Amino acid sequence: MHPDKKQVIPVMPEAIQNTDGSKKQDCETNAAKRFIDRLKATHPRQKFLICGDGLMSHQPLIEKVLDNNMHYIFVCKPGDHQYLLNG
Repeated sequence: MHPDKKQVIPVMPEAIQNTDGSKKQDCETNAAKRFIDRLKATHPRQKFLICGDGLMSHQPLIEKVLDNNMHYIFVCKPGDHQYLLNG
């Protein structure tokens, strides 16, 4: 969204499911990575800001966002990232 723009792009959420043949249970992080890939493929020239909670504020998902030339705002709880907060 942008305060000067009237356009909104509705997006469908990515389901948490075992679609890759893995026996390990799927998780929100993997679903978010698939969502980011699909969003970029669907709207390759659009700029996106991805927002998320503390579950998303970890290196693999941050790298996925940056690899797709997107920006992010993720919550970072004090107990989650000792290196960042106590360094």
